[in-house]
Amino acid sequence: MMRKFVLGLDFGTGSVRALIVDPADGNCIAEAVVDYPRWKQGRYCNAAEKRFRQHPYDYLESLENVIKQVVPDCPGEIVALALDTTASTPCLVDRNFTPLCLTEEFKDDPDAMFVMWKDHTSTVEAKEITELNAKSAINYCRNTGGDYSTENFWSKFLHIFRTHPRIADAAWAAVECCDWIPAQLTGKRSLDEIKAGHCVCDLKHMHDMRWGGYPSKEFLDKLDPHFSTFASHLPQEHYLCDTVAGNLTQEWADKLGLKAGIPVGVGNIDSYSGAVGGGVAYGRVVLNLGTSSCYMAVAPKEVFGDKLIDGIFGQVDDSILPGYVGFEAGLSAFGDCFAWFNGLMHWPLDTFAEEIGEEKVKALKKRLFAALYDAAAAVPLTDDLPMATDYLNGRRNPWPDAFKTGTINGLRLSTSTPELFRAYIEAVVFASKAVIDHYRAGGIKIDSLMGIGGISLRSPFVMQMLSDVFNMDLEASNDTNSCAIGSAIHAAVIAGIYPTVEEAQDKMALKVTKIYHPTTDQRDIIDRRYARYCEMGGIPNE
Repeated sequence: MMRKFVLGLDFGTGSVRALIVDPADGNCIAEAVVDYPRWKQGRYCNAAEKRFRQHPYDYLESLENVIKQVVPDCPGEIVALALDTTASTPCLVDRNFTPLCLTEEFKDDPDAMFVMWKDHTSTVEAKEITELNAKSAINYCRNTGGDYSTENFWSKFLHIFRTHPRIADAAWAAVECCDWIPAQLTGKRSLDEIKAGHCVCDLKHMHDMRWGGYPSKEFLDKLDPHFSTFASHLPQEHYLCDTVAGNLTQEWADKLGLKAGIPVGVGNIDSYSGAVGGGVAYGRVVLNLGTSSCYMAVAPKEVFGDKLIDGIFGQVDDSILPGYVGFEAGLSAFGDCFAWFNGLMHWPLDTFAEEIGEEKVKALKKRLFAALYDAAAAVPLTDDLPMATDYLNGRRNPWPDAFKTGTINGLRLSTSTPELFRAYIEAVVFASKAVIDHYRAGGIKIDSLMGIGGISLRSPFVMQMLSDVFNMDLEASNDTNSCAIGSAIHAAVIAGIYPTVEEAQDKMALKVTKIYHPTTDQRDIIDRRYARYCEMGGIPNE
């Protein structure tokens, strides 16, 4: 008999990753990564304005390219595929379900493209939604810790509608990236036909059947006169990620080299898929450490009940594992903090790149970061080292505040570059501890921690510091494909290979290949510095 395999796709911030996985044991048969071409060129984005947009063709072209790279290496039949994307990353569409940037009127208009999760142009609007919700008899921010974020659906469009009235009049509705891509693959031509994902809708859209779906007409109209009509066009039913969204069309099968008719799963959020791939379970928290960071936990619904944890990013029933309350919190900038610092270091090289030569500059940048990282790791821990806060993209958790900015103090004439870099590494580690402490204070059981993502593999110093600051063992895997593995797990379930996500996890989730153990000889200094970090950031030391 021909062997059966599943395909997991992870649409990240800058690239798409494809994995062909053996569902019997989770082994990767083939993998590839393709960058989004327009994104790589920096098109449609303006970091100074906190504007980050992506063109829909970046997703479709990269999808086609990445699958074509892995399919020839598959020694059997691919029987299902599932995918995850960043979120909330929505796009305005017309009544024909066409992204507005693909219409002649709004061609190449960034406001008509997918508005990325990290787009923070709507900070003021997010605060306004939070304040309006505080006056509401119904807590529409129940699932987002009592606050509404600039990284979420309604705030993004409230900003666009106010600054671009013409596009507000043209927008029929909007679709999340994680719903739009499955719709393309399965030939869905309207919002009425798609199976929208439960995770993204209930987490990012203020949707919950406790109050009948989307917020009331009165609430939405106070924000924008378009919103209540706009909401009436959105999908009213939502589905879990162990559900088939549709079947692969012949057109896409021909493009991708796959079999027409194979099931395509309901789309997921990347961090949620990563939690599944990382083996999230009751008492086992998965730390997804990448550009940003997401710390994912679950608790049985019958155990946690209707309790709410204020000040986190997400709390939604059935949002990570069916039958559990799913929790999300994290940092708006984790690896981005390191990338920012690295960019500062590169200014002289970039300035004189033409004179030095591009290849030399590229090689020097690589050597420079490696040397900086090693030098920072060698800095002895003392009380008087510089201290930083990590809010270079605002604070996501605990206690969201998108208006916060990064700081550093304790500078002296003797302060070195490695000491400054170490301060920002320490800042994201302390911020992570603040989230974990907040989880515990909210009643979440934490017996073990699993680090996933690129930083968990490439940055042993960061991982060791996390273990030391948490004062807990920190597990890691030598595989950075947790999100794509999570999607492959969902693909195995919709293919009927496993009856539940948890049973598929048991065979397919990432294996622990390294454990970082905390050192205890500097506990007092760590505790003092953490207390200072909390004071600098205005975080209650829980």
